[in-house]
Amino acid sequence: MKNDRLKAIREKKGLMIKDACKLIGISACYLSQLENGQRQISSAMMKKICKGYGCKPNDILDYDDFIFIDESNREFREIDIKLLNILKALDENDRAELENYINFLIYKHQKRIEEMENGKKGN
Repeated sequence: MKNDRLKAIREKKGLMIKDACKLIGISACYLSQLENGQRQISSAMMKKICKGYGCKPNDILDYDDFIFIDESNREFREIDIKLLNILKALDENDRAELENYINFLIYKHQKRIEEMENGKKGN
């Protein structure tokens, strides 16, 4: 997943990649991979970046783009992990289409529940 915010912060500070790397203490290749979404930002790396850029994690992260999994919760089934990985790989258009379909399924489910509840009330 491309991290446009990370690149925007660097550019706003007027830093070339090589200068930013000196501030953060990482290689230019690594920073480029982070900015282009070829690598995930670990929490340790996030601390280094924030310290180097003088910003906060919220400035870098777009929480709408991230799926957080509480790794201490081992109740995830294999299919859940598979679905999350598929979701992360979708492009923007496919994600929007999937979101519309999920919203339709939720709507259908809610209508079914309402009909069942109304049926009980009518008895």
